[in-house]
Amino acid sequence: MPNHLAAAAGQAFVEYFGTWFADFMNGFGRVASNALNYAENRPIVAFAALAAIVLLYWVTRSK
Repeated sequence: MPNHLAAAAGQAFVEYFGTWFADFMNGFGRVASNALNYAENRPIVAFAALAAIVLLYWVTRSK
């Protein structure tokens, strides 16, 4: 496989993956932002989520 073909294929892959990753992070940021806005108005929800995370961590660590 000639070098310029490999370079072109690599470039295309990087561009494709880069745009996919950017879209993914953008979507993830939107979801996280919405969740934070929701929890900000409902402290009990934030506390319950935190408690669930800690409990899950504790259960998985104790095995």
